[in-house]
Amino acid sequence: METKSIKSSVVKNYMRFNKNRSINNNVTKTYHVSANEKTKNNVSFGRISCKLIFRNIAGMMSNIDETKNAFITMIGTGLIAPFAIMCSPKKPCRNPKPSDDVKDREKKLFQALRQPISAALAFAFNMVSIYGINKLLNYGAYKAHWGMFKDEGLKELIPDGKYLEKEARTVLKGKADNKLAAEWAEELNFVQKNDEQLKSGLKEKIRAEYDDVGITLDKAALEEKASSKRAMQDFKIEKMVEAKQKKLKEAKVQELMSDVPKNLDTELITEDYQKQVRKLCSDEFDAIEKRANLKWYDKFLRIFGYNTKKVTALENEKTELMNKKGIELVKTKMGKAFDNVSTKLKAYVDIRTPKAQKVFKNKLFWISLATNLVTLALSCVALNWLHPKLAAGIDKLRGKNAEQTPSTEKKVEVCTCR
Repeated sequence: METKSIKSSVVKNYMRFNKNRSINNNVTKTYHVSANEKTKNNVSFGRISCKLIFRNIAGMMSNIDETKNAFITMIGTGLIAPFAIMCSPKKPCRNPKPSDDVKDREKKLFQALRQPISAALAFAFNMVSIYGINKLLNYGAYKAHWGMFKDEGLKELIPDGKYLEKEARTVLKGKADNKLAAEWAEELNFVQKNDEQLKSGLKEKIRAEYDDVGITLDKAALEEKASSKRAMQDFKIEKMVEAKQKKLKEAKVQELMSDVPKNLDTELITEDYQKQVRKLCSDEFDAIEKRANLKWYDKFLRIFGYNTKKVTALENEKTELMNKKGIELVKTKMGKAFDNVSTKLKAYVDIRTPKAQKVFKNKLFWISLATNLVTLALSCVALNWLHPKLAAGIDKLRGKNAEQTPSTEKKVEVCTCR
């Protein structure tokens, strides 16, 4: 009877969920989900969208940063490793002695005790390296503008979304200092005085996300999801970051107006334009290659990235042709806006900002790598100093002499194992 009741409840839930299902002309399935449904996450397990599952998994993976990764490693090393060591089977011995079991337990305990201490020390030093050093470098790049971040590749460096998101979250929660609060005053004022506008925008965002995976929410379900405090807070932070990035880009454009880059027009030729130019100029490129009359050794060295004089002249001619045709394409696309320096600088900043972020992350990677190597050495020294003292203290509490611990024992009976 219990099995039948369970099956009937499952069937009822499935029928209730799918009663409003419809299929349009494009054979795209849509599901009208009611707010009164009791199924988990308003989605029946019989009709969960694979696209929605993969999107949630990707979102979870993207949120696992270095700090969370270090924490997960600490939990695994501190809790799982000692259990595995203590439960590991004993090595078989041909002539076992009664004292062998005691010594085996002592050695396992010594090794197992070392794991949580090692995990705690490694996590502490990693936090100094990851959180402290990265925060310091971000401050030097975005706020203090240190000399190491003033090279040619970082002229258009603007803080990325994650950095601004942390600041916006701190400001929205009221935990920012006066200086940071003043920097975000305009964005904070906007999200505090436009509740209805933000709620409407959040509904549109939620509706679009569900429509994209083939699920159509009804009015009640949409209202329920939009009324979530956490969803509204995240949406406010998103809008604050967007407004801040827009303001920073405008400030960067005004800064560049006084010193317009000489290669401004050629910088507007993105990869998409370059692909179009290569297609348009394929015949001309072939003519240039034939006219260059490259020798076999020119072609051979060119494969390994070494350009002879002929190859260099050839590549320069190709670049000039690509720039000329590329600028014509950009001019056709932008129209009259191409003659406006401010408009071109906005496009220039949009193109250069990701490149500057890439250069900055490369710098950050190598500096963090060097710092991690130093902190790793320090954590090993601290472990080797702390663990014997802690092991000796535990032995004293157990009523044993510290000299009999496996770490300091001088006389070791050799087991005749094969």
